[in-house]
Amino acid sequence: MGPITNPIFTDQVQFRIFCKMVQGCLALKQDLTTYDAQELFIHIPYKVLVESVVVSKVNGMNIADVVKERAKLVNEL
Repeated sequence: MGPITNPIFTDQVQFRIFCKMVQGCLALKQDLTTYDAQELFIHIPYKVLVESVVVSKVNGMNIADVVKERAKLVNEL
């Protein structure tokens, strides 16, 4: 199906609220609908949400972590 939504969050609090909103909609079997009164409007029917794989991104790597991951990849080749 492809990406349903790709919101960008300015801080961890917004990200946590969004994740809890998704979890709540799944638990209550409700559509996911949200609007931030500026630019983000999301409406995902429950049927689509429950059939989707929800993937989140946390970009908390520093340069040392990047070097370690690249070294692992090189060793695997």
